[in-house]
Amino acid sequence: MKNIYITTFQDADNYGAMLQCFALYNVLMGKYGNVKVIRYNNSEVASQYKIIRSPEKNLIKTLYHLLIDLINYDDARKRKLNFNKFREAISFTTKINKIDELSLERRDILITGSDQVWNPKITKGLDDVYFLKCKKGNKKIAYAASCGDVSVLSGLENEFKKNILPFSAISVREKSLSDFINKKIGVKSVVVLDPTFLLSSREWKNYIGDNRIIGEKYIFVYSVGNANSLFYEVVDRVAKRTGLKVVFFDKKSVSKRRKKYSIRWYQAGPSEFLNLLYHSDLVITTSFHGFALSSILNKKMLIVLSTYPDRITTLADTFGLSGRIVKNVDEVPKLLRGSIDWDLVNKKLNRARTDSMEWLVDAIEGDGARK
Repeated sequence: MKNIYITTFQDADNYGAMLQCFALYNVLMGKYGNVKVIRYNNSEVASQYKIIRSPEKNLIKTLYHLLIDLINYDDARKRKLNFNKFREAISFTTKINKIDELSLERRDILITGSDQVWNPKITKGLDDVYFLKCKKGNKKIAYAASCGDVSVLSGLENEFKKNILPFSAISVREKSLSDFINKKIGVKSVVVLDPTFLLSSREWKNYIGDNRIIGEKYIFVYSVGNANSLFYEVVDRVAKRTGLKVVFFDKKSVSKRRKKYSIRWYQAGPSEFLNLLYHSDLVITTSFHGFALSSILNKKMLIVLSTYPDRITTLADTFGLSGRIVKNVDEVPKLLRGSIDWDLVNKKLNRARTDSMEWLVDAIEGDGARK
Protein backbone atom coordinates (compact mmCIF):
# COMPACT_ATOMS: atom_id res chain seq x y z
CA MET A 1 0.00 0.00 0.00
CA LYS A 2 1.30 3.44 -0.95
CA ASN A 3 1.36 6.41 1.38
CA ILE A 4 0.87 9.99 0.23
CA TYR A 5 2.75 12.86 1.87
CA ILE A 6 1.85 16.52 1.34
CA THR A 7 4.16 19.44 1.98
CA THR A 8 2.68 22.92 2.14
CA PHE A 9 2.39 25.91 4.50
CA GLN A 10 0.65 23.81 7.16
CA ASP A 11 2.13 25.71 10.11
CA ALA A 12 1.04 29.17 8.98
CA ASP A 13 -1.81 30.69 10.99
CA ASN A 14 -3.26 31.95 7.74
CA TYR A 15 -6.82 31.14 6.68
CA GLY A 16 -6.09 30.43 3.03
CA ALA A 17 -3.00 28.35 3.80
CA MET A 18 -4.83 26.14 6.30
CA LEU A 19 -8.01 25.75 4.24
CA GLN A 20 -6.18 24.72 1.06
CA CYS A 21 -4.09 22.26 3.10
CA PHE A 22 -7.26 20.88 4.72
CA ALA A 23 -8.97 20.55 1.32
CA LEU A 24 -6.15 18.67 -0.42
CA TYR A 25 -5.69 16.38 2.58
CA ASN A 26 -9.43 15.55 2.72
CA VAL A 27 -9.79 14.97 -1.01
CA LEU A 28 -6.86 12.55 -1.04
CA MET A 29 -7.94 10.84 2.18
CA GLY A 30 -11.38 10.26 0.69
CA LYS A 31 -9.93 8.60 -2.38
CA TYR A 32 -6.76 6.89 -1.13
CA GLY A 33 -6.50 6.97 2.67
CA ASN A 34 -2.98 6.80 4.15
CA VAL A 35 -2.35 10.52 3.71
CA LYS A 36 -0.18 12.66 5.97
CA VAL A 37 0.82 16.29 5.89
CA ILE A 38 4.53 16.82 6.47
CA ARG A 39 5.12 18.82 9.63
CA TYR A 40 7.88 21.08 8.37
CA ASN A 41 8.37 24.56 9.74
CA ASN A 42 10.08 27.02 7.39
CA SER A 43 11.56 29.59 9.78
CA GLU A 44 10.84 32.52 7.47
CA VAL A 45 7.16 31.56 7.13
CA ALA A 46 6.83 30.81 10.86
CA SER A 47 8.27 34.19 11.82
CA GLN A 48 5.26 35.94 10.29
CA TYR A 49 2.89 34.25 12.74
CA LYS A 50 4.67 34.68 16.07
CA ILE A 51 2.49 36.22 18.76
CA ILE A 52 5.44 38.47 19.66
CA ARG A 53 7.59 39.19 16.61
CA SER A 54 11.39 38.92 16.73
CA PRO A 55 13.41 42.14 17.03
CA GLU A 56 14.53 43.84 13.82
CA LYS A 57 17.58 45.95 13.02
CA ASN A 58 15.46 49.09 13.02
CA LEU A 59 14.77 49.94 16.68
CA ILE A 60 11.76 52.18 15.96
CA LYS A 61 10.16 49.45 13.83
CA THR A 62 10.88 46.86 16.53
CA LEU A 63 9.24 49.00 19.23
CA TYR A 64 6.24 49.74 17.01
CA HIS A 65 5.71 46.03 16.30
CA LEU A 66 6.11 45.21 19.99
CA LEU A 67 3.41 47.76 20.86
CA ILE A 68 1.01 46.29 18.29
CA ASP A 69 1.79 42.72 19.41
CA LEU A 70 1.16 43.54 23.06
CA ILE A 71 -2.14 45.24 22.19
CA ASN A 72 -3.16 42.10 20.24
CA TYR A 73 -1.67 39.51 22.60
CA ASP A 74 -4.92 38.07 24.01
CA ASP A 75 -6.63 37.86 20.61
CA ALA A 76 -3.51 36.42 18.99
CA ARG A 77 -3.29 33.70 21.65
CA LYS A 78 -6.96 32.76 21.09
CA ARG A 79 -6.39 32.82 17.33
CA LYS A 80 -3.48 30.39 17.61
CA LEU A 81 -5.56 28.06 19.81
CA ASN A 82 -8.36 28.10 17.23
CA PHE A 83 -5.91 27.29 14.42
CA ASN A 84 -4.39 24.44 16.41
CA LYS A 85 -7.86 23.06 17.13
CA PHE A 86 -8.60 23.07 13.39
CA ARG A 87 -5.33 21.21 12.71
CA GLU A 88 -6.56 18.31 14.86
CA ALA A 89 -8.64 17.15 11.86
CA ILE A 90 -5.44 16.56 9.84
CA SER A 91 -2.95 13.73 10.25
CA PHE A 92 0.63 15.02 10.41
CA THR A 93 4.04 13.39 10.33
CA THR A 94 6.47 14.03 13.16
CA LYS A 95 8.33 17.32 12.85
CA ILE A 96 11.18 17.36 10.34
CA ASN A 97 13.90 19.84 9.43
CA LYS A 98 14.67 18.33 6.03
CA ILE A 99 12.86 15.98 3.68
CA ASP A 100 15.29 13.06 4.19
CA GLU A 101 14.19 12.78 7.82
CA LEU A 102 10.96 11.13 6.61
CA SER A 103 10.85 7.34 6.73
CA LEU A 104 9.90 6.74 3.11
CA GLU A 105 9.35 3.63 1.02
CA ARG A 106 9.98 3.85 -2.71
CA ARG A 107 6.28 3.36 -3.48
CA ASP A 108 5.32 6.38 -1.37
CA ILE A 109 4.19 9.50 -3.20
CA LEU A 110 5.19 13.08 -2.36
CA ILE A 111 3.07 16.09 -3.28
CA THR A 112 4.05 19.73 -2.92
CA GLY A 113 1.58 22.62 -3.05
CA SER A 114 -0.56 24.52 -3.15
CA ASP A 115 0.02 28.09 -1.95
CA GLN A 116 3.19 30.05 -2.66
CA VAL A 117 5.59 27.23 -1.77
CA TRP A 118 7.84 28.23 -4.71
CA ASN A 119 8.06 31.91 -3.78
CA PRO A 120 11.67 32.52 -2.62
CA LYS A 121 10.66 35.84 -1.07
CA ILE A 122 8.33 34.01 1.32
CA THR A 123 10.52 30.96 2.01
CA LYS A 124 13.88 32.83 2.02
CA GLY A 125 15.19 31.16 -1.10
CA LEU A 126 14.01 28.04 -2.91
CA ASP A 127 13.32 25.63 -0.05
CA ASP A 128 14.40 21.99 -0.60
CA VAL A 129 11.41 20.62 1.33
CA TYR A 130 8.91 22.31 -0.99
CA PHE A 131 10.84 20.88 -3.95
CA LEU A 132 10.77 17.37 -2.40
CA LYS A 133 14.55 16.96 -2.62
CA CYS A 134 14.90 13.53 -1.02
CA LYS A 135 17.38 10.81 -1.95
CA LYS A 136 14.88 8.02 -2.49
CA GLY A 137 13.27 7.61 -5.91
CA ASN A 138 9.74 8.48 -4.84
CA LYS A 139 7.17 9.84 -7.27
CA LYS A 140 7.13 13.63 -6.89
CA ILE A 141 4.12 15.71 -7.88
CA ALA A 142 3.45 19.43 -7.78
CA TYR A 143 -0.22 20.23 -7.33
CA ALA A 144 -1.27 23.88 -7.87
CA ALA A 145 2.10 25.17 -6.73
CA SER A 146 2.57 28.93 -6.88
CA CYS A 147 5.35 31.50 -6.72
CA GLY A 148 2.99 34.47 -6.44
CA ASP A 149 4.55 36.31 -9.37
CA VAL A 150 7.13 34.95 -11.81
CA SER A 151 9.29 38.04 -11.35
CA VAL A 152 10.46 36.58 -8.01
CA LEU A 153 12.21 33.78 -9.95
CA SER A 154 14.35 36.19 -11.96
CA GLY A 155 17.99 35.07 -11.72
CA LEU A 156 16.96 31.72 -10.22
CA GLU A 157 15.97 30.01 -13.49
CA ASN A 158 18.79 27.43 -13.48
CA GLU A 159 18.30 26.49 -9.83
CA PHE A 160 14.52 26.33 -10.31
CA LYS A 161 14.86 24.07 -13.36
CA LYS A 162 17.24 21.74 -11.51
CA ASN A 163 14.73 21.52 -8.66
CA ILE A 164 11.69 20.64 -10.78
CA LEU A 165 13.28 18.22 -13.28
CA PRO A 166 12.85 15.20 -10.92
CA PHE A 167 9.07 15.77 -10.74
CA SER A 168 6.94 13.25 -12.62
CA ALA A 169 4.04 15.72 -12.92
CA ILE A 170 3.81 19.49 -12.46
CA SER A 171 0.69 21.58 -12.11
CA VAL A 172 0.58 25.19 -10.97
CA ARG A 173 -2.06 27.69 -9.88
CA GLU A 174 -1.39 30.60 -12.23
CA LYS A 175 -1.11 30.77 -16.01
CA SER A 176 1.91 33.08 -15.83
CA LEU A 177 3.89 30.47 -13.88
CA SER A 178 2.82 27.70 -16.27
CA ASP A 179 3.95 29.80 -19.25
CA PHE A 180 7.27 30.47 -17.48
CA ILE A 181 7.87 26.76 -16.81
CA ASN A 182 6.76 25.63 -20.27
CA LYS A 183 8.55 28.26 -22.33
CA LYS A 184 11.50 29.57 -20.33
CA ILE A 185 12.36 26.47 -18.29
CA GLY A 186 11.37 24.00 -21.02
CA VAL A 187 9.43 21.64 -18.75
CA LYS A 188 5.76 20.70 -19.15
CA SER A 189 3.25 22.08 -16.65
CA VAL A 190 -0.49 22.70 -16.58
CA VAL A 191 -2.79 25.07 -14.70
CA VAL A 192 -5.18 23.49 -12.17
CA LEU A 193 -7.50 24.77 -9.48
CA ASP A 194 -6.37 25.61 -5.97
CA PRO A 195 -7.20 22.70 -3.59
CA THR A 196 -10.02 24.68 -1.96
CA PHE A 197 -11.99 24.16 -5.19
CA LEU A 198 -11.64 20.37 -5.00
CA LEU A 199 -14.23 20.35 -2.21
CA SER A 200 -17.73 21.25 -3.37
CA SER A 201 -19.95 23.89 -1.82
CA ARG A 202 -21.93 21.11 -0.12
CA GLU A 203 -18.76 19.61 1.36
CA TRP A 204 -17.54 22.96 2.68
CA LYS A 205 -20.92 23.59 4.28
CA ASN A 206 -20.39 20.48 6.40
CA TYR A 207 -17.63 22.36 8.20
CA ILE A 208 -19.54 25.63 8.56
CA GLY A 209 -22.56 24.62 10.60
CA ASP A 210 -26.03 26.13 10.58
CA ASN A 211 -25.53 28.40 13.58
CA ARG A 212 -24.45 31.91 12.70
CA ILE A 213 -21.71 33.44 14.82
CA ILE A 214 -23.21 36.86 14.15
CA GLY A 215 -26.99 37.09 13.97
CA GLU A 216 -27.34 40.47 12.24
CA LYS A 217 -26.52 41.32 8.63
CA TYR A 218 -22.94 42.34 7.89
CA ILE A 219 -20.19 42.79 5.32
CA PHE A 220 -17.27 40.33 5.45
CA VAL A 221 -14.01 42.24 4.88
CA TYR A 222 -10.71 40.38 4.47
CA SER A 223 -7.25 41.37 3.34
CA VAL A 224 -3.93 39.64 3.97
CA GLY A 225 -1.78 42.55 5.05
CA ASN A 226 -1.90 43.89 1.49
CA ALA A 227 -4.81 46.31 1.69
CA ASN A 228 -4.36 49.50 -0.31
CA SER A 229 -6.20 52.83 -0.19
CA LEU A 230 -8.74 51.68 -2.80
CA PHE A 231 -9.67 48.72 -0.61
CA TYR A 232 -10.54 50.95 2.36
CA GLU A 233 -12.34 53.42 0.10
CA VAL A 234 -14.50 50.58 -1.24
CA VAL A 235 -15.24 49.31 2.28
CA ASP A 236 -16.19 52.80 3.46
CA ARG A 237 -18.40 53.42 0.42
CA VAL A 238 -20.23 50.09 0.75
CA ALA A 239 -20.72 50.44 4.51
CA LYS A 240 -22.12 53.94 4.09
CA ARG A 241 -24.37 52.96 1.19
CA THR A 242 -25.77 49.76 2.74
CA GLY A 243 -25.76 50.71 6.42
CA LEU A 244 -24.41 47.26 7.25
CA LYS A 245 -21.85 46.58 9.94
CA VAL A 246 -18.38 45.47 8.90
CA VAL A 247 -16.63 42.31 10.12
CA PHE A 248 -12.87 42.44 9.58
CA PHE A 249 -9.86 40.32 10.55
CA ASP A 250 -7.04 42.82 11.00
CA LYS A 251 -5.04 43.31 14.16
CA LYS A 252 -5.87 46.21 16.43
CA SER A 253 -3.88 49.17 15.25
CA VAL A 254 -2.78 52.52 16.61
CA SER A 255 -4.07 53.93 13.32
CA LYS A 256 -7.51 55.56 13.48
CA ARG A 257 -8.58 54.08 10.15
CA ARG A 258 -9.55 50.63 11.44
CA LYS A 259 -11.18 51.80 14.66
CA LYS A 260 -14.31 52.86 12.80
CA TYR A 261 -15.12 49.34 11.65
CA SER A 262 -17.80 47.73 13.73
CA ILE A 263 -16.87 44.12 14.49
CA ARG A 264 -13.34 42.75 14.68
CA TRP A 265 -12.67 38.99 14.60
CA TYR A 266 -8.88 38.66 14.69
CA GLN A 267 -9.18 35.71 17.09
CA ALA A 268 -11.07 33.61 14.52
CA GLY A 269 -9.67 30.26 13.42
CA PRO A 270 -10.43 28.67 10.01
CA SER A 271 -13.80 27.28 11.18
CA GLU A 272 -14.99 30.68 12.41
CA PHE A 273 -13.63 32.29 9.24
CA LEU A 274 -15.73 29.97 7.07
CA ASN A 275 -18.84 30.60 9.18
CA LEU A 276 -18.45 34.37 9.02
CA LEU A 277 -17.80 34.38 5.27
CA TYR A 278 -20.71 32.09 4.44
CA HIS A 279 -23.31 33.91 6.52
CA SER A 280 -22.32 37.40 5.34
CA ASP A 281 -24.36 39.52 2.95
CA LEU A 282 -21.36 40.67 0.93
CA VAL A 283 -17.63 39.85 0.77
CA ILE A 284 -14.98 42.50 0.10
CA THR A 285 -11.48 41.09 -0.22
CA THR A 286 -7.98 41.40 -1.67
CA SER A 287 -7.30 37.76 -0.82
CA PHE A 288 -7.00 34.94 -3.35
CA HIS A 289 -8.62 32.47 -0.96
CA GLY A 290 -11.24 35.02 0.05
CA PHE A 291 -12.17 35.19 -3.63
CA ALA A 292 -11.92 31.41 -4.08
CA LEU A 293 -14.20 30.53 -1.16
CA SER A 294 -16.68 33.26 -2.11
CA SER A 295 -16.86 31.71 -5.58
CA ILE A 296 -17.36 28.18 -4.24
CA LEU A 297 -20.04 29.29 -1.76
CA ASN A 298 -21.72 31.62 -4.29
CA LYS A 299 -21.29 34.77 -2.23
CA LYS A 300 -21.84 38.21 -3.69
CA MET A 301 -18.40 39.80 -3.70
CA LEU A 302 -16.24 42.77 -4.55
CA ILE A 303 -12.57 42.12 -5.30
CA VAL A 304 -9.78 44.68 -4.98
CA LEU A 305 -6.51 43.64 -6.62
CA SER A 306 -3.31 44.08 -4.66
CA THR A 307 -0.02 42.13 -4.54
CA TYR A 308 0.41 39.23 -6.99
CA PRO A 309 -2.88 39.97 -8.86
CA ASP A 310 -2.39 37.17 -11.43
CA ARG A 311 -3.55 34.53 -8.93
CA ILE A 312 -6.96 36.23 -8.80
CA THR A 313 -7.26 37.33 -12.43
CA THR A 314 -6.52 33.78 -13.66
CA LEU A 315 -9.51 32.51 -11.68
CA ALA A 316 -11.76 35.46 -12.48
CA ASP A 317 -11.19 34.92 -16.21
CA THR A 318 -11.83 31.17 -15.84
CA PHE A 319 -15.18 31.59 -14.08
CA GLY A 320 -16.41 34.76 -15.78
CA LEU A 321 -16.11 36.84 -12.61
CA SER A 322 -13.76 39.57 -13.88
CA GLY A 323 -16.62 42.02 -13.56
CA ARG A 324 -16.47 41.73 -9.76
CA ILE A 325 -13.02 43.32 -9.66
CA VAL A 326 -13.27 46.95 -8.52
CA LYS A 327 -10.95 49.30 -10.41
CA ASN A 328 -12.43 52.56 -9.14
CA VAL A 329 -14.48 53.36 -6.04
CA ASP A 330 -17.11 55.08 -8.22
CA GLU A 331 -17.98 51.64 -9.68
CA VAL A 332 -19.32 50.48 -6.30
CA PRO A 333 -23.01 51.52 -6.70
CA LYS A 334 -23.28 49.74 -10.07
CA LEU A 335 -21.56 46.60 -8.76
CA LEU A 336 -23.85 46.49 -5.71
CA ARG A 337 -26.89 46.60 -8.00
CA GLY A 338 -25.47 43.96 -10.33
CA SER A 339 -26.04 40.23 -10.00
CA ILE A 340 -23.89 37.17 -10.67
CA ASP A 341 -25.03 34.33 -12.92
CA TRP A 342 -24.16 31.58 -10.47
CA ASP A 343 -25.56 28.82 -12.69
CA LEU A 344 -23.00 29.71 -15.35
CA VAL A 345 -20.19 30.17 -12.81
CA ASN A 346 -20.96 26.81 -11.17
CA LYS A 347 -20.95 25.00 -14.53
CA LYS A 348 -17.50 26.39 -15.30
CA LEU A 349 -16.30 25.66 -11.77
CA ASN A 350 -17.56 22.06 -11.83
CA ARG A 351 -15.91 21.44 -15.19
CA ALA A 352 -12.61 22.87 -13.97
CA ARG A 353 -12.89 20.86 -10.72
CA THR A 354 -13.37 17.64 -12.70
CA ASP A 355 -10.40 18.44 -14.94
CA SER A 356 -8.17 19.26 -11.96
CA MET A 357 -9.17 16.14 -10.06
CA GLU A 358 -8.61 13.96 -13.13
CA TRP A 359 -5.13 15.45 -13.53
CA LEU A 360 -4.30 14.77 -9.88
CA VAL A 361 -5.52 11.16 -10.02
CA ASP A 362 -3.58 10.54 -13.23
CA ALA A 363 -0.46 12.08 -11.70
CA ILE A 364 -0.75 9.75 -8.69
CA GLU A 365 -1.80 6.56 -10.48
CA GLY A 366 -0.36 6.98 -13.98
CA ASP A 367 3.01 7.69 -15.52
CA GLY A 368 2.16 9.97 -18.42
CA ALA A 369 1.53 13.33 -16.80
CA ARG A 370 4.88 14.75 -18.09
CA LYS A 371 4.58 13.31 -21.61
